[in-house]
Amino acid sequence: MTSLNDQTRTLAFALLSLSALAGSYIMIALSSELSGSVMVLPISYLVLGMLIKYGDQAYDERTFSRRNAFRLAVPGGLLLGFIMIIDNGTATIALGLLISLLLAGKYDNKGFMIAFLVAFAVIVAGLLAGTSSPSIFGIVLAGAASFADEWGDGWAENRNGLLEKALCQRPFLKVMVLLLCVVGLLSSYLYFLMFLTFDFGYSLVEAYSEQYKEADCASI
Repeated sequence: MTSLNDQTRTLAFALLSLSALAGSYIMIALSSELSGSVMVLPISYLVLGMLIKYGDQAYDERTFSRRNAFRLAVPGGLLLGFIMIIDNGTATIALGLLISLLLAGKYDNKGFMIAFLVAFAVIVAGLLAGTSSPSIFGIVLAGAASFADEWGDGWAENRNGLLEKALCQRPFLKVMVLLLCVVGLLSSYLYFLMFLTFDFGYSLVEAYSEQYKEADCASI
């Protein structure tokens, strides 16, 4: 049976490999358009995935410090708002995700609510200023897929079948992001790679938190 240490190392390797792949893709496909704003996107997706799972584990599982999670809410919201302003594809995905989580009632603690309000305020300011113009149709599709993920994860909780395990991986938004790339509502397949980077960051913190809880229980 694979140990949690081995799982963490595997996730870390996969994460670094995927980040390198995303960076290489940018340099090859967008070499004539490279800028600091483009290069910051992959690492931002990674960081946001880690921050969101950190908050999840802090508030829901009490694995990490709630105080630290609360302190990270404003910088996390600002980071998300910033990359939505500088990149319309990110704004399309993220706005769909943010709105679906609001409709699903997932902002159930102060940290997440503050992060949502900060990010939403920043992107609204960008929309009003004309610096951001995401796809409305893309937002609706991404939001519907994200909402389906929330429903599927809730239904599959405490069930052990193959379908349930698949739904716990929240597949709908991943597939939707890929489809949005295929039909051209997202301008590059890089968005799918970056979204996987976000997911790896989320999973990396989840694996670490499980290891942390196991070590804490063993010390009692």
